Amino acid sequence: MLDLHLVEILIWAFVLTRMGLIVHAYDAIYFCANTYTTLGMGRMDVAERWHIVTPIVAISGLFTFAWTTSALVDVVASNRRLLEKLEDEREREMHMRFALRKEEWRALRTEREAERAEEKKTKIPVAGSSFIQRLRIWREERRRVLELRRENRAEMEDLRRQERLNEREAVAAPATSKPDDKNQE
Repeated sequence: MLDLHLVEILIWAFVLTRMGLIVHAYDAIYFCANTYTTLGMGRMDVAERWHIVTPIVAISGLFTFAWTTSALVDVVASNRRLLEKLEDEREREMHMRFALRKEEWRALRTEREAERAEEKKTKIPVAGSSFIQRLRIWREERRRVLELRRENRAEMEDLRRQERLNEREAVAAPATSKPDDKNQE
């Protein structure tokens, strides 16, 4: 944006030099820079009948500085909106991950409780049985525990699959929504 201001000063200096109002290019650049920035402290001046050029150059500079300022404000505002959007997405993702961890913990706790219940079931019949019967009971207990674990793993995979789907939906949803949805509320 600074380039825009410098180019405009150089254009004004070129015009004033080509019109013959200021003889030397460096004097024209100095005069235009002072006038463009509305500083007005220069030693240079144009002929009396061309004094109207000075406020025209100054107004041109004021408008360009105002436009530059509004463009910078817009850049900062869009950056802030982007940061807010990223923070919202991050917060949503954290909530989804927290919900998944909570469900995984619940599933693990259920699995442990089921395993303990199986162990308690086998302790009672094992007490008065022979060694062969005990082996059969333990094998049956082991088979039921492995089956419980398989079911739990399947439940965990379902939870993770659901989380991935939720993440994809969360990523796709902001892309399809309008950027000014928040401003309309």
